[in-house]
Amino acid sequence: MKKLLVSLLCLLALGVTTVSADEIKLPEVTDHEKVTIYIFRGNGCGFCKKALTYFNEVADTYKDYFEVKTFEVWNNSNNSTLMNAVAEKMGDKLGGVPYIVIGDSYSENGFTDELGVQMVEKALEEYQNAKYKDLVAEVAKEHTDAKLMSLYDSCVEDGVIVLERDKSNDAWIVLGIFAVIIGGGVALVMFSRKK
Repeated sequence: MKKLLVSLLCLLALGVTTVSADEIKLPEVTDHEKVTIYIFRGNGCGFCKKALTYFNEVADTYKDYFEVKTFEVWNNSNNSTLMNAVAEKMGDKLGGVPYIVIGDSYSENGFTDELGVQMVEKALEEYQNAKYKDLVAEVAKEHTDAKLMSLYDSCVEDGVIVLERDKSNDAWIVLGIFAVIIGGGVALVMFSRKK
């Protein structure tokens, strides 16, 4: 009985497949404006970091169709006010972050790769939509004090991308320390000989 159950579960698992962002059929690139995916996020939020990571990984594949921009809302009250205004305009009741908006649609809170695929598909659909409307940009005109960030800058801020430290000055620092040690040793020898 156990073998039958395990075999059945294995067959079921093989039958369930998920679509990755790499498997999405890309539309023809046109002169249509790029769609913007807005992520209202909190710095340090695990789901937000997962969303940033996902979109950072697929950004190059879809650079002709959409771009991702973010508003950090936990540490910026102006961005939080904008998020609330966007949700109100859409008739949505906010439940938290990440709050992802594409055109005049929004995602459920939280983030999974499956939701990321749905967001990519929605962005590609809006790219082909002649009536695409950027609701966040429209509402943001009334909230000029909100601080918009690029995906790259948000990834750096939230630790998704770790910048390498500039090591070009390290040799000069080591030489400086070495010079101080040598100079101190020489001064000590000279001072001890004078006595």
